[in-house]
Amino acid sequence: MKNILIKNFVYLFLFLSVILFLYVVYRAEFVWEGNKFNYYKKYYLISVSSFIFFLLLLFVNDNIKSKSLLVITSFIFSLYLLEISLHLHSFISIKIDQRNKMKQLEKNIKLYELKYNKKYDLRKGHEVLRDELEKNKNTVTNDIPADYLSDDKLDIFPLMSHPNKRTIIGNENGYTAIILSDRYGFNNPDQEWDKKKIKYMLIGDSFTYGYAVNRPYDIGSNLRKKIKDEEGVLNLGFAGNGPLIELGILKEFLPLTNTENVVWIYFEGNDLNDLINEKKNEILNNYVDIKNYSQNIPNKKNIIENLLEKKIVEKKNYKKKVERSKLISFLILAKTRKISLEKVFEDKVDDGTLDYFEKILLTAKNFAEEKNSNFFFVYLTDPIRYIDNLTSEKLYNYNKVMKILKKLDIKTIELDKKLFKKISDPLDLLPFRQYNHFNELGYEMIANTIANNIK
Repeated sequence: MKNILIKNFVYLFLFLSVILFLYVVYRAEFVWEGNKFNYYKKYYLISVSSFIFFLLLLFVNDNIKSKSLLVITSFIFSLYLLEISLHLHSFISIKIDQRNKMKQLEKNIKLYELKYNKKYDLRKGHEVLRDELEKNKNTVTNDIPADYLSDDKLDIFPLMSHPNKRTIIGNENGYTAIILSDRYGFNNPDQEWDKKKIKYMLIGDSFTYGYAVNRPYDIGSNLRKKIKDEEGVLNLGFAGNGPLIELGILKEFLPLTNTENVVWIYFEGNDLNDLINEKKNEILNNYVDIKNYSQNIPNKKNIIENLLEKKIVEKKNYKKKVERSKLISFLILAKTRKISLEKVFEDKVDDGTLDYFEKILLTAKNFAEEKNSNFFFVYLTDPIRYIDNLTSEKLYNYNKVMKILKKLDIKTIELDKKLFKKISDPLDLLPFRQYNHFNELGYEMIANTIANNIK
């Protein structure tokens, strides 16, 4: 009787291994349509290895079977105890966080309404989109090139966004920022592309884009106040951009212009981590590997607009498509895997990432100089340093990045030294003195620092 029971347990684990494999196939091939194979391959390996192990276990003696099942069952039981603990911890942490955020929001509302004599915008993102679409159908959310990094089936990687659209770009300062994009979807007045000379071309991510402020309070708009009327400033930043996407944008759009200064704004908080994902994309790698590579993006606007419209539809169904029930999340040990297995397989910034970053910067500098443009690198410090008083130069690979810049003889503007350490309180440059993008004053002072250091 005991032997039959042990054997049935082995069959049970065999069956669960098959269920696990089928679930992995469902998530990888149907939910994500094969676009996240690199993520799911470890789970393919685990489910197949599990099936083979329990299959072999059928053919060993009962003593080994019994001991193996005891160890495995105890291990699984421990995992589910840990999962329960993590759920309880998460529940308590969320409640505390919600309470703290509500208190902070109440303070923010009082500060904002007292200062501006306007109502603080409390609408959620989907409510803003609904309301703005009622006013003007030519309204979109801030769709970005990085949205396409997980799509391995694209014939073209869209290094632009919705052209000539009212674009919603978030609320961090008490109001929802909305800008009218230019002919390529960037945050510029469209006529900037017609200027005979571009004084500054800005390359970067959401900080460069001017996230969460209206125009004319972004960096590019503030720089326009400092140049001649016949000169222009082009802001080619997008939220989510990393160094490889930025190189692609530079190569696609710099040749359309007569640019005096290319200003590459590097955000230490996530640019190298963004690069880890970007370098998995074959199309983007071509911008480094092939000297004169171009997708001819400016002349493929219609194709890219179709991709962008398709992405809008996908986003509407995204949450419903990928979201799991709480029960399923518990059964597949979602929280336990996040702090264990996912951490083990997590891609980290290493020397290979830094070497590739160096190659990207060298390519960008050479390309700019070939087009008779000066190349400047602006090192933007993560605001969390000023909130948590983090001064170590080992953080964010600061020393290694600076070594690369010195090696490549790239003219560098360190905002920490040129701006943040020269003012009494850097937190004054953040919305409500909290970790976010910059407020209107912050973007203005960054623009002033850039202009004062580029002669």
